Amino acid sequence: MPVADGGAENESPLQHIAELHQHLSELQVRGAQGLDYVRAVLEDRQMGHMVLLYELIGVANALPRPRDSHLSRTLGTLLDALNASSSEHAQELRCMLESTHLQSFIGVISKILLRDYDTAVPDGMDLDEEGSERIRVIGLHKAQGEALGITLKKTKEGIMIARILHGGLIGRQGLLSVGDIIQEVNGTKVSDDPTEVQKWLTNTQGSLMLQILPSFNPVLNDVKQLFVRAFFNYDPSTDDMCPSKEFGLNFKFGEILQIVNKDDDNWWQAVRVHSESEADKPRQAGLIPSLVLQERRRAFVNQDLVKKSKSMKKRKIMYSAQKNAEYDKHALPVYEELARMPPFQRKTMVLVGPETAGKDALVSKLLTKEPDRLATPMPHTSRRPREGEDSGMGYWFVKSRKEMEDDFLQGKYLEFGEYDGNLYGTKLDSVRAVMRSGKTCVLSIHPQSLKTIRTPEFMPFVVFVTNEAEMAAPDSDSKQIFEDYRHYFDMIIYLNTQELDAAYDEVRQGLKRCEIDHQWVPVSWVY
Repeated sequence: MPVADGGAENESPLQHIAELHQHLSELQVRGAQGLDYVRAVLEDRQMGHMVLLYELIGVANALPRPRDSHLSRTLGTLLDALNASSSEHAQELRCMLESTHLQSFIGVISKILLRDYDTAVPDGMDLDEEGSERIRVIGLHKAQGEALGITLKKTKEGIMIARILHGGLIGRQGLLSVGDIIQEVNGTKVSDDPTEVQKWLTNTQGSLMLQILPSFNPVLNDVKQLFVRAFFNYDPSTDDMCPSKEFGLNFKFGEILQIVNKDDDNWWQAVRVHSESEADKPRQAGLIPSLVLQERRRAFVNQDLVKKSKSMKKRKIMYSAQKNAEYDKHALPVYEELARMPPFQRKTMVLVGPETAGKDALVSKLLTKEPDRLATPMPHTSRRPREGEDSGMGYWFVKSRKEMEDDFLQGKYLEFGEYDGNLYGTKLDSVRAVMRSGKTCVLSIHPQSLKTIRTPEFMPFVVFVTNEAEMAAPDSDSKQIFEDYRHYFDMIIYLNTQELDAAYDEVRQGLKRCEIDHQWVPVSWVY
């Protein structure tokens, strides 16, 4: 700041501000214009903070620079004392103090205390004068074998950063951007092979000085609250399309993933969520196929069938409600978006499975043991009442078959079927009546009805009842139901390995957990 004379050199910035206020008052008396804006700037709170900071920096710079922060010596003395101790806690503390991260932290604190702010550029790292304004030098510290969390690709400009993995070393520090060109590492020019450079960076330990040609690409916001359940198995080691198998994420059917980055149209970044507490835990992400990529792959799986169908005579068919299972089983989603909900009572409990698996016996056991919590809706039928039967006692009797068929076409039935020339079915209003009573409605239905019942209105807990013999047979009903509808299942019960009482206990506990633990449910149930 300019000063009027030598005597003013020792004045503080705050004194200069006070003098400016006096000059403004004198100028106002003389009739000067535009002084209100200058006064507002000087009285601004942020301006006051900057002046105070400037004064503190000046005071600090006037002090003699210490030759030693004493931290290293103090730490050495402490480590010697800990080494001499036989205490288990002392040895645990010694290991913590000798960790790479803490040593690096202490080194940074020492530099701050010594006011050693200059970054030394390694010998041999020559900054081109023409591009010196664009070239940046980035300093990192890493352990041997620790991945930087980036993938590289070769371009005409050089080795470019293709993607930055969420939660990795580079992603956490935010020093690099996608599109940056790595020119040199520790003063050595990088090769033109991205795989070789990737291994070199991974195996190098200690300090890394990267000479970077920045891309100045804006940093895109990560997607932090998108959770999905995967409906296919994925192993990056067997995927030739994966851009970096080292960073691919292996997962199984039904696992929950948190999608943290969707910048790439074909490859998303995700982390596995094994429990609710891990939803906010920082971890390095891995690459998974995007929704678009996986749907394209699925479309080309049965190319032989597609080619065969082209040679066959085509005929138009109408969509049949009674045969919708043939259509729906081919509509298996790739990912299902989820939301985490607090504990709540499921409105319905649905049991599906082949008739031979003992499903009806399990339903009867549940209703008998839990009459205060569970109930089942009374079915409707077109059958004529027998002697002594009244509507509402075992069945609701409709006036005619046509009335029942019309109601079904209008979507009033969850499902219906024909037996011995008469129609039988479960009306959705009957399910709603049980729900309004405060009980969980128990349903034993055909799997094709799962699509109708799995909605925010009914929020079912779906149990697949089977046995090992059925599942072992390749063409069994159980195997077919499992393959076509397993993405709906919350629980699988093998009745042949459990007695009926044990199966009942497991189902009851599963339903009870919904009222105790947080749950991952389809996002459509929430929003």
